[in-house]
Amino acid sequence: MKVPLKPENIFMARLAVPTEQEMEVISEAFERMGVYAEESDREVIQRLGIKTAGTEELSSSTEVIKKWIRESGIKHLAIHVDLDVLDPKTFRSLIFANPDEPYVFSPAGTMQLPQLLHLLKELSEETEVVGLGITEHMPWDAIHMRDLLSEIPILNT
Repeated sequence: MKVPLKPENIFMARLAVPTEQEMEVISEAFERMGVYAEESDREVIQRLGIKTAGTEELSSSTEVIKKWIRESGIKHLAIHVDLDVLDPKTFRSLIFANPDEPYVFSPAGTMQLPQLLHLLKELSEETEVVGLGITEHMPWDAIHMRDLLSEIPILNT
């Protein structure tokens, strides 16, 4: 049975405006698949009336999300966290923090771990969180350690 996700049941926190280079790369990738965007993400979000809040707004208060939960009667909440909202200076396991090459596609995150934790705790107090997805984790140090260890003869016998 299909259950469509209604736009009024979506809240997007920390929307960053993609850089021109990022939009070019994304558009080219979709065009290679034969997909041509008629609307930008921003236009779709606006047309559908999806609620949004930026990192700056959320750094001082989560009230805008809690108000949406109350007004929408949200009883069960699934949260999706892209870790790239975090500041790569304080959380290095992000694509922005690749020590081997600069990342220029989109602005790096600015949120601090305590802010993210506070937000998640407050939302958990407001309603029942029934799902949590975490993406955009890129453990550069672990990748480099794996590569190093794979080359050591005593560890490969």
